[in-house]
Amino acid sequence: TLTMLFPILALYCYTVFIQKDQEWNRKNILLWIIIITAILMGMQIKFTVIIMLIAILIDYFFRVRTTTWKKFLPLIVAVFGIVFLGFHSLQSYLVYKWDIDLNEQIPYTHWIMMGLVHDGGYDKTEYHYTRTFHTKEEKTKANIDMIKSRLGAYGPGGYLKFLNHKLAVTWNDGT
Repeated sequence: TLTMLFPILALYCYTVFIQKDQEWNRKNILLWIIIITAILMGMQIKFTVIIMLIAILIDYFFRVRTTTWKKFLPLIVAVFGIVFLGFHSLQSYLVYKWDIDLNEQIPYTHWIMMGLVHDGGYDKTEYHYTRTFHTKEEKTKANIDMIKSRLGAYGPGGYLKFLNHKLAVTWNDGT
């Protein structure tokens, strides 16, 4: 739901732009900068946010006269390019400046391991188990060992029974 803010903000700004004179003054250029910034920020969370930009551009092309969009399409592309490059330059700079400790990461094997207990959902004891190891390699090895142990304990019939229970919990109730 966090990503919902960005396409809604972009659509709101586009609606304001369409309801106004659609001239390329400072206010309308600012609206397009907000639209594109909202889309780019939303794309960092979930890439499908770009669908709103595509929808806005399609609507814009059908809504205005051909001479209008031919005149202003280069401005929209330029604004998008400038904001895109500025946004990604800043992002690259910040990522470069941060010292990220890869050993703090939770490996993908953790989620598989955690999915093999109870209802297959989040379990804080599983999280704490993985965090007890110091390096990413240690965490991965410990998780794989635990996965093997659990699959061995289930056995083929027990694992199918567990999967049936997990399926019932996952798809039975929308909550």
